[in-house]
Amino acid sequence: MTDMTDGFEPILRVSEAPRGEGRLVVLGEKRLAVFHTDEGFFVCDDECPHAGGSLSDGPVSGCSVTCPLHFWEFDLKSGEYADNPETCLRTYETKIVDGRVCVKL
Repeated sequence: MTDMTDGFEPILRVSEAPRGEGRLVVLGEKRLAVFHTDEGFFVCDDECPHAGGSLSDGPVSGCSVTCPLHFWEFDLKSGEYADNPETCLRTYETKIVDGRVCVKL
């Protein structure tokens, strides 16, 4: 996929990410987890910083995702781990353009 002029890159169609679920998107070497919540779309690194679990497979509740390996819960807005805000996921700015979820890496 090609970069858009403002630095955002389309990664998937809105229709490919049902509300309340995560999707894995691979861009070169980067593995991203894309989540569709009631508050919109959120993108973070797919790998849990604790044990490397795939967050795109984790359950989504409100604006958080829980790692399926050891149940660490992360805020999708800030990337913070609920029990220790100093442990964070890398999150990415997103927007919707022409029915596509776009991310700024």
